[in-house]
Amino acid sequence: MQREKFKAMWEAMQRDGYFCRHPHYTDWFTEANHITSDINRPSASQIQAEAFFAAIDFDSLDITFPVCYSNELEKTIKRYEHFWLPRFFDLPSAGVALDLGCGFGRSIDWMQNRFTSVVGIDISETAVALARKRFKAAENVSFLTCDGNGLPACINDNSVDFIYCFTVFQHIPREFTLAYLNDFHRVLTQGGKVIFNLLSGENEELDEEEFLTEWSIGYNEEDVKKNIEACKLHSRKVLKWRIPKSEAFWLWFELSL
Repeated sequence: MQREKFKAMWEAMQRDGYFCRHPHYTDWFTEANHITSDINRPSASQIQAEAFFAAIDFDSLDITFPVCYSNELEKTIKRYEHFWLPRFFDLPSAGVALDLGCGFGRSIDWMQNRFTSVVGIDISETAVALARKRFKAAENVSFLTCDGNGLPACINDNSVDFIYCFTVFQHIPREFTLAYLNDFHRVLTQGGKVIFNLLSGENEELDEEEFLTEWSIGYNEEDVKKNIEACKLHSRKVLKWRIPKSEAFWLWFELSL
């Protein structure tokens, strides 16, 4: 898909209220579609979430979740990202961080308290405008838009200590993913880290889907490793997240220079 067409597709989805309508993100929005701000806001599923994480072995590299896939599972994972991510990976505790595919800034809720400065990047002007409004009082948070097939050129070489990219690559053409990996190598500092996830186990030959759909492009682990090497990055850790009764799973990669 051409870059301009892809960018227009995501912009149209955002103008139509993608986040406030999506079942995975309803915890962040009030009935008036205003974003809530407290990432630790108690919810009706908090007890279930605590039981869920109590069953996870954070030292394992191949995890099968104790529940089947559902919207509630997705919401739990997103709501408690600040809890589980640093238990699976050794995150930096300062420096410059990038949140690629930041949307309305869900992950920036916790990133702003961990890093010296955070830059949220998204393909959608509408999403970035929403995020800017939400974090207007945060002095260490800024936002940029991108074309969808690489980081903004204004991000300097060797200037970023941490790059986070949650469930983005399954929604974009493969050539765009490769462009991002190349840019990760360009902007990452020595000692910096990249963490991202990919869908695997299904749709591993798919490169794009219909216009105005939420794509689900899968990746083969060995192919991803080859692309990582081609982009002169080093794979430090590979983590698998599985769910019962499904051939699909998530691959998580931690990279460095």
